[in-house]
This record gives sequence, structure tokens and C-alpha cells, in this order.
Amino acid sequence: MGGTIAPRPVVSQGVRLRRLFRILYLLSGAAALLYEVVWLRLLTLSMGHTSRAVGILLAAFMGGLAVGAWTAGRSASSMTPARALRAYAVLEASIGTCALILPALLAAVHPVLQWVYGGENAGSFEVMIALLALLLLSVPTVAMGATYPVAVRWIEGADRSNRSERSMALDVGGLYAVNTVGAALGAGLTGFALLPLLGIRGTTIVGVLLNAAAAGGALLLAKRQPAHERARGDVEPTTPERSRSIARGLRPARGGTQPEAVPVASRRVGLRIAATALGISGCVALVYQVTW
Repeated sequence: MGGTIAPRPVVSQGVRLRRLFRILYLLSGAAALLYEVVWLRLLTLSMGHTSRAVGILLAAFMGGLAVGAWTAGRSASSMTPARALRAYAVLEASIGTCALILPALLAAVHPVLQWVYGGENAGSFEVMIALLALLLLSVPTVAMGATYPVAVRWIEGADRSNRSERSMALDVGGLYAVNTVGAALGAGLTGFALLPLLGIRGTTIVGVLLNAAAAGGALLLAKRQPAHERARGDVEPTTPERSRSIARGLRPARGGTQPEAVPVASRRVGLRIAATALGISGCVALVYQVTW
């Protein structure tokens, strides 16, 4: 007896594009942790292997990520999905470019380090380490931090009319998850395989290639965006009623005319508590990274 074969479910273009972007963002996460391992090796070789030096370098790295995320988070909401992809490509290209020139910049500051280290004041050497770490890592780490808000803007804005709030939340969470998986792979492969086999320069080239793949892939996805998403963002319009509700401290209800009564003060308190908890969690995580 012949059985009927169930038709394969049709995967929409929006789903395919989001799956492809997750792959790109996984590569981005791998490159970021590859660079963290390589740059820590480079900088500690020049500035010393003390726990203070490592702590200063990690603070510069994570501080740049925070500044980038905060800055991009304030501007990404106004981007169309296609523009967000192009901005993402520029960020990835900037990271790769900085990675290529960082060794030359580090070589250029060697005379300064030797002069400070030869002095009698050990405190001035640590201050110089902090300043140089901030200077050398500021641009690439800010760009790394900016990639997440820009990526979230695209993933929640693309094909928005055909997706539920739950679907968008899952996509955003999945984006962070694949980036974290990529980061773990990048750190592990760099320490155990790439650095022993390729050295610092060869490993850096691998990271640059990952950035190039992420940037090129994002530009290709931008060209495949539906026409209406290339022209404008699929953002809920702001009506006079919506503006008045926001001004009164109420959240407008989706698909309805009556606003939901959500006091602004209560929302701000909740956000501040959540931000404080996340800050403490991040601080503890970095303490473990240095001590372990």
C-alpha cells in the first residue's frame, strides 16, 4: 500500500534570512573572543603578566563593549532593517581593520612603556597601562558592543508584520545564544589550537576573515530585504492619541484605542532594579575571570 508523503512545510523568506543572520552573528561572537585572547596575550607580553595588568586590560575591553552597546542602543531604534544590516556590516569591517593595525600601534608605544617602566614610580607604570589599554582597545571594543543593539534592531524589525511578540522575543534570545556559543568556540579554539598552530599574527588573520564573512553576509542580506523594509522600517506609527498617552505616562495598547495604565515611575523603578542586578552580575563574572 502506498502512503502519501506529507508536504514539507514552506519556510518563508523572513525565516531563512533570520537563520542566515544567526550564522553570521555566531561568527562575530567567535571573532570577538578570539581577539580578546589574542589581545590579552599581546598586551600582557608588553605590559606585564600581573593580575593588575590583566584586570586593567579586561576593564578596558568590557568598558568599550558597554559604551558601544549604550551608544548604539540609543540610535538603532530609528534604523530601518536594511540600514541596520548595513550599519552592522560597517561595524564588523571596523573591528577587523582595527585588529590588523593593533600590533603596529602596540609596537609604536613600546618606547613609551620602556621609558615609564625605567622610572622609580611603579604607580605611573600602571596608570600608563590603563591609558594605553583604553586608547588601543577603545575603537574595536566599542564597535563590538554596538553590534548587538544593531543586530537586535534588524531581527525584531525584519518581517515584523508576520510575527508575534513571542516570536520576536525568541529571535532576540536566540541571537544572544548563538553569539555566546560562537564566543565559547572562539575562545576555546584560539587558546588550544589557533595560537599554538598559527601564532598571534595568523590567529588575527583568522579573526579578520570571520569579521569579513559577517560583514559581507550582512550586506548580501540587506540586498535581499523585501522592498518595503528597504524603504522604511516596519515600525508602529505614532498617532496623536499615542503621543498624548506617552506624555501622560501611559503605554498605548497595540491594536486598540485605549491605553494601558502603566505608570512611568513604576516602570523606571523596575528597569533600574533590573539594570542594577545585571551590573552586579557582570561585576562578579569579571572578578571570577581574573581570579580563575
